[in-house]
Amino acid sequence: MLLAFVSWMGRTHAAQMPELASRYECAGAVDGEHYRAPLTVTARGDHYVLDWRNGTIIGLGLRDENRLSVAFVQVSSGGVGVASYQIRPGQLLGRWAVGDGQVYREDCLVGQPASGD
Repeated sequence: MLLAFVSWMGRTHAAQMPELASRYECAGAVDGEHYRAPLTVTARGDHYVLDWRNGTIIGLGLRDENRLSVAFVQVSSGGVGVASYQIRPGQLLGRWAVGDGQVYREDCLVGQPASGD
């Protein structure tokens, strides 16, 4: 009976975890300038690959419950940064930094599923 309960709890918990692999439209502001950027999140085993602006910025993320932690690199300059997103159904609500002493906000809304989903 305990095994059945644990199995049921695992399915219930998994059902409550929003799927991440998708296409998103992100919005934020840097130095008062607002931006919008497409984001594709792809599952790769136990981690996620993030691709902003069609390959301009690439990241590697780890999920812990309803939090996605990401390290990213701007491909053209080699600049690096970190991001942390709160995961909600259809949304990634985030904060990110690139080492300039500022923390920026970026909120992403789900668009269409990423290819292969």
